[in-house]
Amino acid sequence: MAKMAVQSGLKFSKAELNGISELASLIKQGEESVLKLELTVNGVNREIDVIVNSFPKQTFNGRAVGRNKIYMNLDKLEGKSVEEIRQVLSHEAAHIKDPSMVSQVYRDSYNTTRKLVDAADKKFNDLATAAEKTGKGVEDAVKAGEDFVGKFQKYQFHPQEIVANNQMVLNNMATEIEGLISQIGPEGVKKELNNLINYTSGKQALSKENLRLLGNKGSEHLTGLYKYNKKYYQDFLKKIAKQSEYLKSQLSLMN
Repeated sequence: MAKMAVQSGLKFSKAELNGISELASLIKQGEESVLKLELTVNGVNREIDVIVNSFPKQTFNGRAVGRNKIYMNLDKLEGKSVEEIRQVLSHEAAHIKDPSMVSQVYRDSYNTTRKLVDAADKKFNDLATAAEKTGKGVEDAVKAGEDFVGKFQKYQFHPQEIVANNQMVLNNMATEIEGLISQIGPEGVKKELNNLINYTSGKQALSKENLRLLGNKGSEHLTGLYKYNKKYYQDFLKKIAKQSEYLKSQLSLMN
């Protein structure tokens, strides 16, 4: 009867999380394909095209385009684990489900920020490659690298990107919990969720099991939020606590 879904942030059903996990395993095989992911977007069931291809000149791992397509870049995903690929796909699925993306103003703001990052990244790579070949223009390449870092930080902490990264972590909690149950049992997982709740109120440090639940990018995302946007950091801690409480309630159904 237990349903390890996501009830904090953007809601993801167990079926949606299973679909993301299944596609991540297929994408890991490294073959070009067009896969289908079923998502509920603004109350409407949609079939999303997940286009898995090689995009050698692009810098993205995954990219949601519009409200019905996700591109997954095999060139950037090569060597990544199924968990990492799942998190990329989960992040992009969150962009599609994000209700704020209905607004043209929000979409334009987000897309403009993303395009600035892509342009800065290309400029840096071009200058760095030229400097490596000729030995000239090193200072210009360094300045371009600093400009890229600044623009990337603005992109990383844009509200729509924060929503997607938050959701990636919350989704990971609901997905990873099943493997954790098989290792330490429902009661052991409850203790870890209590520890995670205590962490959100500043009472405990994150355990190894907590880090697994948050995912390989989870603690990095929390650190970034704390450094660059304290308000969003506090809001996200509340979402983690709420999701932990929900998962605890589901574990109680397993006794």
